[in-house]
Amino acid sequence: MQDYPRALFYMGYSLFLAKRNKFSYQTAEQLKTLNTAIKACL
Repeated sequence: MQDYPRALFYMGYSLFLAKRNKFSYQTAEQLKTLNTAIKACL
């Protein structure tokens, strides 16, 4: 739970990169990993 704000920051940053890179496959994989990490934090 302590890392939840950091996880949100990384999620937002990944979405920013996704927009800039027109959503590359790698970014999609990173978002999946982050989603899993966020669920683990909750």
